[in-house]
Amino acid sequence: MKNITKKFKKTLVIPERVIYNKGTKGGYRGLLGIFMKGGIIVSLLLAGKEIRKFDQVNRMAIPPSFRKELGETVIVMKSIHKEPCLILFSEEEWANFSYGVISAFTGEKQAAAQRRLADRVEKVTVDKSGRISIKDDYKAYAGLGDEVLAVGAMNRVELWTPENWAAWNAEAEQDDDFDFSGISYSTTGRP
Repeated sequence: MKNITKKFKKTLVIPERVIYNKGTKGGYRGLLGIFMKGGIIVSLLLAGKEIRKFDQVNRMAIPPSFRKELGETVIVMKSIHKEPCLILFSEEEWANFSYGVISAFTGEKQAAAQRRLADRVEKVTVDKSGRISIKDDYKAYAGLGDEVLAVGAMNRVELWTPENWAAWNAEAEQDDDFDFSGISYSTTGRP
């Protein structure tokens, strides 16, 4: 982490990271991080993948490279996109995500979104060995057996079976609707 003492009007560039000045209450959301009040940079770059195993009581060790970013309390969510995976959020990123989902609706739809979202999540504590417990119905939702693939997805970690991950990737490679051609590696000129 790095202390920043100045206020920035547009873009704060740190080697290897870009933080945008677009905000949520209490901090500024960014592509790869959050610029929090008080000038603390918190990286949300969760990347890479690692195979883990569940023990007899449905505990799984969070990969060490993800533990610091996720923190001591993790929000476990069943995917809202009907993908066969579970999603792990840090408490801070969960607050950003859930606020975005709920604020997208008003009235009865907002209440329904809150109920449906609350029905898909569980707050779990990371034990001293870096493990979390996953309930049976959550494992069943994602089709998880003894082996799980933990995939860093920028601001979250996704838990997949290796087979479902391979199938999703194969389908994504064939998808003509998405490509990275419009995305630049440049850190300048962004909003």
